[in-house]
Amino acid sequence: MTIKKQDQETRKDPRITKVLPVDCRIVERSPLTRAGQGLKKWQRFPARTINVSKTGMLINSDFEIDPQTTVEITVDLKIGNELHPVVLLAEVIRARRNAYDLFGRWAMGLRILEIDPKDFSLVSDYFIGSK
Repeated sequence: MTIKKQDQETRKDPRITKVLPVDCRIVERSPLTRAGQGLKKWQRFPARTINVSKTGMLINSDFEIDPQTTVEITVDLKIGNELHPVVLLAEVIRARRNAYDLFGRWAMGLRILEIDPKDFSLVSDYFIGSK
């Protein structure tokens, strides 16, 4: 039997913790969403990043977003004295209610679907450089 160390990272890509405000927009609602519930297509909502990796991110928000929902995420990265807006497309993989209202009542795990390669490099350098 193998015993897993508590602090051992088991994901393929390591996650880097960084809390940043992000602007989110519903691009495609989940087929799991019942009519009349949740945010509407193109509706915006605020959130905060909790951690990011090469392939995904964890965000917290006061809005519950169903799995299989596609969202557009915009994050403004401050590099030097300039803000660099980065836009990416992601799919909600999982959503769960937080035990405490820590940067939002809901946590959503996202898989990144699309990001411009230049923006990906910018995000990677920003997060890795801030470890």
